[in-house]
Amino acid sequence: MRMNNLLRPEALELYERMLDFAALRHKVIANNVANINTPGFRRSDVEFAEELDRVLSDKGLKGAADVRIRVTQPNVTAFRNDGNNVSIDTEMAALAENTMLYQVYAQLLARKFRKIHDIIKEA
Repeated sequence: MRMNNLLRPEALELYERMLDFAALRHKVIANNVANINTPGFRRSDVEFAEELDRVLSDKGLKGAADVRIRVTQPNVTAFRNDGNNVSIDTEMAALAENTMLYQVYAQLLARKFRKIHDIIKEA
């Protein structure tokens, strides 16, 4: 995707979806960590990237509103005898990655608003 495409008005919807994804993923990761000692608990994750790629390939930026963010339970074998499959190392790595993604998405949105502000100021 070209950078100037990300400066179009349709990109606001995309940025919104990206921030929604990161916020939801943070909640899901926090829930996984909170249930690390719950017998039988199965970790969840959030699917977004493949759906985003598919929609953007089919519809371009105008399809951003159609991107579905889904909470899933990956088929991961339980690590412990009690059936719980949460690994604190996996969750902390996912949390660090997600924090960085959220920051990048927020910076992209801030850049978009600065660009809009500059355009209005010049007019």
